[in-house]
Amino acid sequence: MSSLPGITRQDEEKRLQHTLEIAQRKVDANRQSVQALAEELHAMQEEFDENDKEAQALWHNADARFKFVNQDLRRAEQARKKPYFGRIDFRDKKLKKRRGLLYRQKCHCG
Repeated sequence: MSSLPGITRQDEEKRLQHTLEIAQRKVDANRQSVQALAEELHAMQEEFDENDKEAQALWHNADARFKFVNQDLRRAEQARKKPYFGRIDFRDKKLKKRRGLLYRQKCHCG
C-alpha cells in the first residue's frame, strides 16, 4: 500500500490521530457542559417556586441549553467512534496507476 501515490499510510495515521484528539476534546468539553447544566437544573428545581414566571423562563432556557448540549455530545461521541468512512484503493486505467482515496464523514469535531 505504501507504493500508492498521494497520502501515505503514515500521513493517514497521523491525520487520524489528530482528528481523534480533536474529537476527544470536543467530547470531554461537552460532557463537562452537560454535567454543569444538569447541576444547574437540579439547583433550580430545588430553589425556584413553580408559580414564578421568571423562574419558569430561566428553567426553560436552561433545559433547552441542556438538550442542545446533550445532543451535541451524542454527535461528538459518534464522530469520535467513526472519524472515517474508509479508504478505497483502485487502479486508474487512464493514468495506468494505482490510486487511493480516503473518504471522510462529516465530522462534528471542531
